[in-house]
Amino acid sequence: QVPQDEVDFVVVASDGLWDVIGDHECCDLVRRFCVAAGSSLHKVAEYLADQATSRWARTGSPDDIAVVVTFVSQQAMELCSPVSAPPMQPMQAIKSGESFDPPVEPFAGFPAFGQLGGVWR
Repeated sequence: QVPQDEVDFVVVASDGLWDVIGDHECCDLVRRFCVAAGSSLHKVAEYLADQATSRWARTGSPDDIAVVVTFVSQQAMELCSPVSAPPMQPMQAIKSGESFDPPVEPFAGFPAFGQLGGVWR
């Protein structure tokens, strides 16, 4: 367990990500991408999926990949700006292979939890 005040973000993903990217490397990738690109949450999820996809391509036997990223600290949220475009509907995103930001109500325990970014491939 990690104390809540030490957590900046949460990555929920399928084994398609975790089989080729370890926990610590995933955290490093998220932090570096946010600092370098200052991008949206769904772009962070897309970046992680791209990293996993390129690694699976080297093995010759790809796996499906699902990634959802959310920030749980104000500091992390400030690294990446939210998307200004309207979110796609999840089924529309899944059919097209695009990213989606599902609508989520903020959770009182996590001030930045109202935003998610996700991708499925």
